[in-house]
Amino acid sequence: MFDWLLILLPIWVPGAIIITGVALFVLLKFTTFIPLMYRLPAKIVGTILSIVLFAGGFYLQGRQDILVNAKAEIDKVVTQQQDITNSVSNDLKKQLTETKSNNEKIIQSINTKDDALCNLPSSFTSVLNHAAKDTVPNTTTGTNGTGTKPTNSTGR
Repeated sequence: MFDWLLILLPIWVPGAIIITGVALFVLLKFTTFIPLMYRLPAKIVGTILSIVLFAGGFYLQGRQDILVNAKAEIDKVVTQQQDITNSVSNDLKKQLTETKSNNEKIIQSINTKDDALCNLPSSFTSVLNHAAKDTVPNTTTGTNGTGTKPTNSTGR
């Protein structure tokens, strides 16, 4: 609820509250300077206040310790996440480099010299061209059974 406030408090504040509570309690033992009619109410209020300060100081100290541990745990998880992200990123870069290298090897090993000797049916060429353009071929057109020479869009 008020953890954001505890983060803003310096680490020494709970200790100062504890010491103030103890000092107030000790001071109440030497209350001879307070007039007699005010002495009992002053001791009651002072004792309650010193107990509240003492307990509150330890409560704040405990909450700050939990926040420090939680912050350390969060930092640890963030560091692990960054390590995992860097590892995955490096693996992906490595795979992309290998894939590009393999693709270049495959492209270099393609032989297009023999493509001119191949004779494909016109219907196959028509369906292939329509598939490349992502269109549906017109079913009313027919083919005359003639063949065509394959061509390559890369100019090879």
